[in-house]
Amino acid sequence: MSTIEAAKIKDNLIQIISSSEKIFDFTQEATAGLCLISAEKLTDCWINTVLQENLNLKDSSKNPFEILIDPEDFEIEKIAFYAQHFKSWDKKLDFLLADCDPIYLCINIKKVQNPNTKEFFFLIGFKKDSGEDQTLANKKKEYQIRELKSSERRFKSLVKHASDAILIVNAKGKPIFVSHALENILGYNPEEAKNINILEVCHPDFKDEVKQCFEDCLNSPGKPIIKHASKWKHKNGSWRWLEGVFTNMLHDPAINGIVDNFRDITKLMDARNILVMKSKLQRLLMNISTRYINIPLEKVEETINESLMDLGRFVDADRAYIFEYDFNKNSCTNTFEWCEENIKPEIHNNYNLSNEIFDPIWLKNHKSGLPNIIPEVAQIDNELFKALLVSQNIKSLITLPLMKSGECIGFVGFDSVKRIHYYNSTEITFLKVFAEMLVNFRLRMDNTQRLQELVIKVEEQNKRLMDFSFITSHNIRSSVSNLIGLTDLMELEGKQSEYTDMLRSSAHKLDSTIKNISQLLNFESALIQNKIENCSLFQLVRKVLDKHVDLINKKEAEIEIEIPNDFRIKIASEYLENILHNLLDNALKYGVDESNKRIKIEAKSTSTHIEIKIIDFGYGIDLQQHGNKLFKLGTRLSNNSEGQGIGLFMSKRQVEALNGEITIVSAIDKGTNFIIKLNRDR
Repeated sequence: MSTIEAAKIKDNLIQIISSSEKIFDFTQEATAGLCLISAEKLTDCWINTVLQENLNLKDSSKNPFEILIDPEDFEIEKIAFYAQHFKSWDKKLDFLLADCDPIYLCINIKKVQNPNTKEFFFLIGFKKDSGEDQTLANKKKEYQIRELKSSERRFKSLVKHASDAILIVNAKGKPIFVSHALENILGYNPEEAKNINILEVCHPDFKDEVKQCFEDCLNSPGKPIIKHASKWKHKNGSWRWLEGVFTNMLHDPAINGIVDNFRDITKLMDARNILVMKSKLQRLLMNISTRYINIPLEKVEETINESLMDLGRFVDADRAYIFEYDFNKNSCTNTFEWCEENIKPEIHNNYNLSNEIFDPIWLKNHKSGLPNIIPEVAQIDNELFKALLVSQNIKSLITLPLMKSGECIGFVGFDSVKRIHYYNSTEITFLKVFAEMLVNFRLRMDNTQRLQELVIKVEEQNKRLMDFSFITSHNIRSSVSNLIGLTDLMELEGKQSEYTDMLRSSAHKLDSTIKNISQLLNFESALIQNKIENCSLFQLVRKVLDKHVDLINKKEAEIEIEIPNDFRIKIASEYLENILHNLLDNALKYGVDESNKRIKIEAKSTSTHIEIKIIDFGYGIDLQQHGNKLFKLGTRLSNNSEGQGIGLFMSKRQVEALNGEITIVSAIDKGTNFIIKLNRDR
């Protein structure tokens, strides 16, 4: 109501009082104040200054009944009823003042009319009761109890459904109140939590910090003390990240404790930690990839071991290693290993392990390009595999396949020996990247090694070609000189028939020399190419014999073949054919005479190599005199030899190109045995 309307009601009261002596006497009895309310509009009222002071009201238009302790004691809508029945000072009301103190007043109500305007009003008088002191005290206490219970109900209702947890502890950290949210955060229900000291579930790394925070709170009543992010133990044994505020409310009787308000920030911290880990892992992998660029071959092993150490320590592993698979032998071998300090190396125990020791799903995953993750070795069902891992003190491990052109060639692995380790998705992703880097690095190193080998081969070929050029140039010059000399004689003497045979012989020698040059050049070029085929050794030998059929018939040689029809070999067939051709040609020319017609060709296979022998029973070779130069370019064992010292040289070079070796066993009058050994793993 406005001030103007309140002034009008006040004027009405003056007119009413002046018109009746009874009303004047009524106002004199109202020692605690007066209130006039319009009968037509109950919201319009006016109170005098005495009532304002008693009720601590600043506005004269304020309705005094709005500050009743119990609003049901007086309802303004029933004021007409009150005026008819309360004709004496028998209605007692409790008012609550602004300073929260109650006041106890009696009221009397009269319905009055302004003689001038004919408007009706309700005139209410207030006065104090003589027995109010004890009653007021009781009323005040009842009010406080009622308010406390109401506040407690509101507090419990709010706390019960809040996501943040509230814990009230005493000065020793013992919980005296626990909100329901604690069970959602740490798993303890209110009854369980009341039997736990807060420091008992605090992570050891944060106990000192929390203790200091609690002590600061004890020394700062009413002041919020921030409790920064720290780890707390969940009922299931895991750890949760929490942050919150301590507030010392020991001075407040209604609380009488230290309020610990906190919230769960585990997801936030996990997300932040993952971002930090990703950043660090990216930098680490960049450093490793940079380290792999342009390193010399002699430092490959050192560099790989360093990268295993860096990544192993980053993911908190105790051992990191690389294995290579050999699915032809159904085995694998540990080729690189790094171990943390005081961790026993196992590389010497992991050579040529049978793949049968692994669980079938292990090999299946690797061949499919999938990792094998074993969080707890103790839970493995395969007892043989478990025994292997337990013998190496492995508690957890992860292995990632090394894939080359879609095929698994090995794996990189990380062991946890000191403790169980659960790898998260971020760690697994970056370890996969590392596995890919290792494969790419290995491919680059293989290419670099092959390139260096090719460079060495080219240099060796150049040297041999230079040596050969000296030999052939001598032969060619000799043949050409003979031809020139013969033609000169033919011109001088006119006797062509005498020199025809000599001329033919020189021409054949020159032709042979030129063919040998072409053969050697083709051979050196072919060393760079190496086409592997799965061929029948028996059929290959028959093919070589067919090419020598004229010489075999001329020499009346007897060829014995001791090779099974189903003997197969994976090899560069052109190389092997040339080798057999040269050795058989050598045996036919120098190992077969009138008394010895036999030549034997045999082969056998072992677990490590294939052995081929070409044996003749002829004159033999004095190895003490010729052994050290037998396979050198241009070597001839006698001046009467038809050859030019190229066949055995090329045979040895081709055997070596197949990662094999050729040896000779021979003695005078005992025949000659050429032995070719080829590794099965070449």
